Amino acid sequence: LEGHTDYVRCGAVGGSTADASLWVTGGYDHTVRLWDAPRSNRCRSVLTHQDPVQAVLVHPSSTLIFAAAGSSVVVWDALMPGRTVHTLSNHHKHITSLAIHAPSARLLSGALDHLVKMYDLSSFAVSHSIKYSAPVLSVALSGDSRCLAVGMADGMLAVRKRQKQVAEGVEQAATKARMVTGSYRYFMRGAATKSAQRDFAVKRPHRRKLALHDRQLKAFHYADALDSVLKSSQRDLVAAMLRDLVLRGGLQMALASRDEAALMPLLHYLRRHIMFPAHQALLVHIFNALLDMYGEVLASSGAALELLQHIKKAVTTELAALQAMSSLKGSLQLLLAASANAAPEPER
Repeated sequence: LEGHTDYVRCGAVGGSTADASLWVTGGYDHTVRLWDAPRSNRCRSVLTHQDPVQAVLVHPSSTLIFAAAGSSVVVWDALMPGRTVHTLSNHHKHITSLAIHAPSARLLSGALDHLVKMYDLSSFAVSHSIKYSAPVLSVALSGDSRCLAVGMADGMLAVRKRQKQVAEGVEQAATKARMVTGSYRYFMRGAATKSAQRDFAVKRPHRRKLALHDRQLKAFHYADALDSVLKSSQRDLVAAMLRDLVLRGGLQMALASRDEAALMPLLHYLRRHIMFPAHQALLVHIFNALLDMYGEVLASSGAALELLQHIKKAVTTELAALQAMSSLKGSLQLLLAASANAAPEPER
């Protein structure tokens, strides 16, 4: 068979015409040629395309001819060679292979864009699309259309097998028995399983409950939280609560709206611990805030005045001790300086 002006790339045999079989060839000369073989070597028709023809296929039960040229598949009718039935332009790169399954009226095309597309020949629409890891060079279907073989440019052969269809009742039972993520059965799985003797049982850690003052502090009930720790009479716990209230900016809220009876526990605490070195700066700040807010209330209460006198006496005693220690420090510094500057005795 002679007639192509460039390399012949593909060929196909098939058809259902009344005058014997149909031989089709496609070449790099942008043509598809229909031959009268095997009766003669005469070219019956020439179908011209815009790109080199990479693959041709003849429908086994009709007169349709499929030619892959460039990124399109052109559908011809052998009875009317000059007429284009349809053009499928769904790939982005050159199409390299074609396959067909006549019973289901499906056409497959593989291309260099890593895709295999399946077309419904009744509407020429894409019904499925499969993405592969490399450019597709060849596509083939098994006789029962259950296996799809795809050869790729990286040397890999991918085979996909379609599962058999199951009965509707069996499928519904399998779906019902399947555990769905996020459902009640999914979260309760294994709850009724009993451990064996050799199994190692992990004990659930005991959840530590928050103390009353911590729950009140978490709920922003600052006054109730302060009253709770004052009842405990724990020096460091009360100091920690007062420091937390200062950092949260809730000291004013904790001290607000108090009468004489509500102020007495805090005054007793200040009288006992205001001179403690670790909390001295904090308690002095609390004492000043208390005087600013309730100076008139404290001045009209005899019990409060007595506590204030005790605090004043403690502060005065502390100041006197600090002054004495400051004077002693100065004297020690003079003695140390004088001993450092004294001339050493001559050696004998």
